[in-house]
This record gives sequence, C-alpha cells and structure tokens, in this order.
Amino acid sequence: MVPSNTLLVTGDVMGLYTNMNIDLTLDLVREIFKKYPNPARPDRQLLTLLELTLKRNDFEFAGRIFLQICGTAMGKDYAPSLANIFLIYFDNLARRGFRIHSDLYYRFLDDIHLIWPGTHQELAEYETYLNTLMPGIKISLTVRTAVTEFLDTVIYKVPL
Repeated sequence: MVPSNTLLVTGDVMGLYTNMNIDLTLDLVREIFKKYPNPARPDRQLLTLLELTLKRNDFEFAGRIFLQICGTAMGKDYAPSLANIFLIYFDNLARRGFRIHSDLYYRFLDDIHLIWPGTHQELAEYETYLNTLMPGIKISLTVRTAVTEFLDTVIYKVPL
C-alpha cells in the first residue's frame, strides 16, 4: 500500500546501448569480474575480446562504411547483460544518492519504474540529478498519479 500523494513514475534511459562509454564499460566489467571471481573464467581473454568487439565495430549503412565509436550494437548477444553491468553504478546512486529516496526503484534494461514520495517539483530535481550521474546517459521520466504502464503491465493506485 502506498500513500495517496505518491507519484507513479516510469522512466526511459534514452539511447542506452549507443551511449555507453566504451572505456568506462570495460572498467565496469573488470570491476564485476573482481567482485565475482571465477578461476575457471578466462577474464583477460574475455576482456580482450570485448574490447575488440566494442572498439572495432564497423558497419555498412547506405553504401558507406562507419566505425561505431561509442556504445555497443543492439544486436549483439551480450548487449543486454553489458547494459545491466554498465548501469549498476547508476542504479546505486539513483536509489541512495538523492536527498529523497523513492519508495520503490526498479530497472529492467533501459526502463525504470519508481514510486515517488515527493512533489512534482522534487521529482523534476531528481530527474536533473539522474541526468548528471553518467556522461552520455540521459533519463526521461513520466509521472502519473493513479495509473501507469511498465513493461506491458498496468499499475493502479486506488484509494482504500
């Protein structure tokens, strides 16, 4: 049960895959490997392969050849997992770094859902805060008072 004055908020990480800083992404994967060591996992080789596929991702479009210099291609099998690793730091600051803490914060890939206990103005300040956390990562929040949708689920807030 949530108080009647709370706001139902959804958010979108705009252009997540194409805005992930490659060097930061590699550093964050290194940190995850250190945090969850596995002697059977070839960390050095995996990081080398990841760096190759991120920094040498060329593609053809409209008869021209391009080199992707930021982010990862959406079609790569590892892109969703990489995006989740990339946003772990963001999530921690989104949950605890602002002066007001949401009653619920949940992210699935580039979609965010939260229950906001503050005012519309404080939510606008929170959105500004979120947009300063990581270079290139921008969040767009949508607020509703009674009904919202998140991941094809309709969420209702009804008075009891």
